[in-house]
Amino acid sequence: MKNYISTTILTFVLLLPQEVFSFDYFKAINNINANISAQLSDYNPLIDGILIRKSRRSFGGSRSRSRSRARTKSRSNAQQKRAKQKAVARKREAAKKPSFGGSRMKSAAAKKKYGTPRRTTQMTGKSASGVQQNYNVHHYGGYGSGLMTGYMMGSAMWYWSTPFHPAYYYSKPVYVENSNGKYDVYPPSISYSKIFIVIAILAVIVYFIRKRKKRSSDNDSVSSFT
Repeated sequence: MKNYISTTILTFVLLLPQEVFSFDYFKAINNINANISAQLSDYNPLIDGILIRKSRRSFGGSRSRSRSRARTKSRSNAQQKRAKQKAVARKREAAKKPSFGGSRMKSAAAKKKYGTPRRTTQMTGKSASGVQQNYNVHHYGGYGSGLMTGYMMGSAMWYWSTPFHPAYYYSKPVYVENSNGKYDVYPPSISYSKIFIVIAILAVIVYFIRKRKKRSSDNDSVSSFT
């Protein structure tokens, strides 16, 4: 039995590779173990987890900031574009609107309201932006036609816009834009809304004046009685 065991051990030793007994093999194993132990000693799962989360947040934050900046830039560009379009539209409207102001009306509505004019004259005037324009001025007679001529000639005075002048109770001339680039001008008409407002203001003033007079007379009677 002892001979069998010794023979088995001798056979196992002979079958092992020679590198196991070499100094280099044991040295390499020791180096590997030392590196593994050094890495394990330096490894801190808490710190590594925090660093990984910070890196992810910084990456995600920079990407979200870049997206928000791109959106803000696109919005500002869209707003600037709309502002430019509105400015161009205002300039075009100012170039069309006559210098005397007035309200714009369609041709069919103007013909239905005013009817056939007594006479029509051609005038050259300026728009609100100073551009030369050709006008067909339709006259119907009366005070409105005289006001229209004054507006077209640029002789409208400042007191025309005060309630003490009859021109205040008239609207400004009405103009119609034609497809050929010319404008038809129709005379002002009476503004009943202005008349109503002025009458209402006068009625309120008269009411307070009478109320004050009545109160003063009542006080005088009470004082004389006492």
